[in-house]
Amino acid sequence: MSKSEGKKSFILYHNYMNQIALLSMEERGILFTAIFEYEQHGQITVEMTPMVAMAFSFIKDTLDRDREAYDAKCEKNAKNGKKGGRPRKQPLLSKTERFLQKPKKADNDNDNDNDNDNDNDNDNDNDNDIDIGKEKERNTRADAA
Repeated sequence: MSKSEGKKSFILYHNYMNQIALLSMEERGILFTAIFEYEQHGQITVEMTPMVAMAFSFIKDTLDRDREAYDAKCEKNAKNGKKGGRPRKQPLLSKTERFLQKPKKADNDNDNDNDNDNDNDNDNDNDNDIDIGKEKERNTRADAA
């Protein structure tokens, strides 16, 4: 028994319309009956006209390809499940549980990597001293007047 025997669905693609459009309404009914029989039981009991048989052959190839991909995925998932599957996530705590838990201590790693290299090159040509002296003279003259 293949995994796909327990499938509950299958895919019909838009590009099937190219083949289906060439059929009469009666032939379309026969085609869809054949598709469902093939997917559910793996065999076809309805009689098909040559046009329906040709349209079904195109669709059957895609159905078979999809079934093989589904079976491969089921097999892969079964192997992973036998390994134990994905570990369960820790359940989220409620607000009251979080409140009642002891708070975690802060990590006091205070490494300050700031290097303060102040290279102040003050080039004084004594021009500043002359300006200060002149200002003092002005202030004393203003006070005397």
